[in-house]
Amino acid sequence: MNILILTGKFGMGHLSAANALREQLGQDGHRAEVVDLFEYAAPELAQAMYWWFNVLVTYGGGFYNIYHDLTVNDSGDSRGDNLLGGLDRLLDEYEPDVVVSTHPICSAAMAKYKEEGPSDIPLVTCVTDVTCHSEWLHPATDCYLVAEESVRQGFIAKGADPDAVVVSGIPVSGRFQPARKGPSQRRELLIMGGGLGLMPRRDSFYQALNGLPGVHTTILTGRAATTSCSSASTAGMRTLRRCPLPPRWTSTWPGPASCCPSRAVSPVLRPLPPGCPSWPGSLF
Repeated sequence: MNILILTGKFGMGHLSAANALREQLGQDGHRAEVVDLFEYAAPELAQAMYWWFNVLVTYGGGFYNIYHDLTVNDSGDSRGDNLLGGLDRLLDEYEPDVVVSTHPICSAAMAKYKEEGPSDIPLVTCVTDVTCHSEWLHPATDCYLVAEESVRQGFIAKGADPDAVVVSGIPVSGRFQPARKGPSQRRELLIMGGGLGLMPRRDSFYQALNGLPGVHTTILTGRAATTSCSSASTAGMRTLRRCPLPPRWTSTWPGPASCCPSRAVSPVLRPLPPGCPSWPGSLF
């Protein structure tokens, strides 16, 4: 089956999920391609959008969160209209059997394309958030892959077909393997700041981690602000400062880690692989 995966590089999490899907689909014998729809449809504009988004979430994260909360019930059906021309060319080029989207604006564009076509290409939206924001919901979507049951129930409450919302967890690369016990009983906790390297700035966060008994913490900050790096260093933990290295480099780090928490740790780690240690609930 020929599968086209649409995504965008807003924070890199959408792209990571898309790449994980491509990996899994390829292992199942499908031909899957990941395309940044924003760069494909408007390459010059995309770079400016990504730059401004990085500035916003790095220095104005509070305002972004407020905007996100205020628009939680706004569908944003027209947000992908400017991408329709590029999407039409892309579909002609790839001739996919199925389109998967890991970004809400890509989903909006594909849903609008299906309605105006009309087109019968199935649209599967992989929701990379653990909230029930209406920006992911579009009438022409055939299936939603969501992180957990609470998100599924939230989408159903907003009118989504219950049979079309599937709890699948958030896609994770196969490079994350079950933890291996070494000669030391010390547990390794790996914290990654994501594509933008966004990390908490509160000293108390790092001091609490440093106080966990029998735990050694490593922090990959990426492009994180130096304040968070300084906080971690003050807490006495081994910290890698400002490491804008390619994903294939950071993918080697989860190997020795006993646990790698994220904003969606429950769905990411479900089902727990054999040998994965149980951690105190208070850690998350």
